Amino acid sequence: MGNKPYFTKYPQPSKARRGGVLHEADLDRMDSLRHVPKLLKISEESEQIAVMEWAAYNRGKWPCLERLYHTPNGGYRNTAEAAHLKRMGVSPGVPDLFLPFPVGDYSGLWLEMKTEAGRPTACQRDWIEYLRSVGYCAYVCHGAGEAINAIEDYLNRRTETTAEKVARLEKELQEAREALEAEKTKSLTKSLFTYGAWYEDVKE
Repeated sequence: MGNKPYFTKYPQPSKARRGGVLHEADLDRMDSLRHVPKLLKISEESEQIAVMEWAAYNRGKWPCLERLYHTPNGGYRNTAEAAHLKRMGVSPGVPDLFLPFPVGDYSGLWLEMKTEAGRPTACQRDWIEYLRSVGYCAYVCHGAGEAINAIEDYLNRRTETTAEKVARLEKELQEAREALEAEKTKSLTKSLFTYGAWYEDVKE
């Protein structure tokens, strides 16, 4: 894929930003990343770079974005390098980006990056399904815009505090007890009615 810019008209970070200075113009550029025209031919790598640059600009709002990182499982590898990485534990299909920050009932957020026309492989689909089954939020994102929206939606979820969770579980437990007692009472009433009818028949 090389080191070429993602696209000549694609919003780029300024030299000042790369030097550590943040300007409003840079924020405007990064905000426009969410509205990239579909016809632009942008690589998967460029889409991911756009997401990471957006994340860098938004660390003030969401400090946890500093922990967003890439899992380098994709890309071309020669046979020897691929075999070496496999021995080291590289697994095909692991999503590209991971945010190790729990929100609500989710343990973290995984994102598999694709271009507009890209489709996940069988290994990637398998990983997404597995991660969802064990408590993670996981998406396949077609383009930087979808990935940014997914991250925002995830972080904007209202996080349930420990006290709120305890209160909710206690309420659910109490409701279950009341339902069980109501069912026992109903069953007992039915049994007494049946016994009473049987007793009257016997007495006659």
